Amino acid sequence: MKLIIKLLQIIIILSFFINKSYARTFSIIRDSEIEDFLQEITSPIIKAANLEEKNIKIHIINDQNINAFVTKGQNIFINSGLILKYKDPNILIGVIAHEVGHIAGGHLAQGYENMSNAGNIAALGYLAGIAAAITANNDAGLAILMGSTQLTQRLALKYNRSQEEAADRMALEYLKKTNNSPKGLMKLLEHFKSEEIGYRKSINEYALTHPINTKRINFIKSSLNNFQDQKPNITQYDKMQYIIAKLAAFLIDGSKGLEIFKSNSPYDIYGRSISYFKKGDLKNSLLSINKLIEMQPSNGYFYELKGQIQFESGLTKESISSYKVAINLLPNPILAKIAISNSILSLKKDDKELIAYAIRTLNKARIKEANNKYILQQLAGAYNKINQKGRSYLSLSELNLLKEDCKKAKKFANKALEKLKKDDKIFILKANDIKNICADDLEEPLRK
Repeated sequence: MKLIIKLLQIIIILSFFINKSYARTFSIIRDSEIEDFLQEITSPIIKAANLEEKNIKIHIINDQNINAFVTKGQNIFINSGLILKYKDPNILIGVIAHEVGHIAGGHLAQGYENMSNAGNIAALGYLAGIAAAITANNDAGLAILMGSTQLTQRLALKYNRSQEEAADRMALEYLKKTNNSPKGLMKLLEHFKSEEIGYRKSINEYALTHPINTKRINFIKSSLNNFQDQKPNITQYDKMQYIIAKLAAFLIDGSKGLEIFKSNSPYDIYGRSISYFKKGDLKNSLLSINKLIEMQPSNGYFYELKGQIQFESGLTKESISSYKVAINLLPNPILAKIAISNSILSLKKDDKELIAYAIRTLNKARIKEANNKYILQQLAGAYNKINQKGRSYLSLSELNLLKEDCKKAKKFANKALEKLKKDDKIFILKANDIKNICADDLEEPLRK
């Protein structure tokens, strides 16, 4: 049975052990539309904080709790629950500004040091596991999400009062510089404070990792006079509604989705297209997405979803056409490039011209995601299909180097050198570089 590849384009199920007897499993959602939107609203804040944008990565976790947090390596994690809870993008922007404040304030290093001093090995292992999973397992279509997972975020870094207040002050500074309102952040804090006062049995994870007190809320309220009333950003609001519909449709049962997405709004049509797809109703799924394409023919995300629907429904050749359009329209088509290559390599009959296109496309995608192991897996398969064994072996060598398996990396580097032609100078150099990195000693002769 063909794997259903990608929840919202790509889902990775990641597991790691905190100790020998205790495991955590969580899922990271990869989706062009969501990632582009988060990048759009985060980029001005990062610049306002005088941080390097290229160093900060944003990841979406499939967890219904309303939370966001940061880990070492300047990774910002946002729960799907936070995205789904509020339609107002200002709340999301406010939370991101607060998390960037923690990064700029150096609270991560302090938190890790405090945790280490407390001997909390389990929590350190949990956070280290997240960081390792992000950097080493950025793969595509390797597993199916089977229901919702729960992150035990009580193990995430908990900030003290002074750190929270400092992050609030910096967040307000960033929001002012970027002409955003702090009302969204205030609304979220007020919500969690009301839960705490109401003695509800289940306090939200955000309140646990980011302690909330009245002083913080009053401080933000008192700063409102320093901000001009901002008109709602209609474009951001519109994008947010599509994202909410997409997330909700993918994360709930198809039948339930059809009960929810009933109106003729484009957002509900989007949700219905995904819900029909999940129910196996290809006809109505394509009718819905085609209707949206007629309404917005330059929206690359619609073509990307159409390609996914077609591929997962066995229309592999048709999916290639849809993905090609998406790649031309999307601002950052890395995931579409990976997807179209997967479609090409899945064709029953090899097409050398298309495989060559896939190789070019994957190499372009790799420029942006150099540590994406799935790209290397696809490249190895693509080169093998056109009988370029040397380059195929080299891709496998690079893949195993990323996995930190030097024994296999060296083995495939040697195989690559046996098959590469004299004109493949760049590839020969790469193979020799890997051998140098993984060499047991420096006396082994290298191919010239």
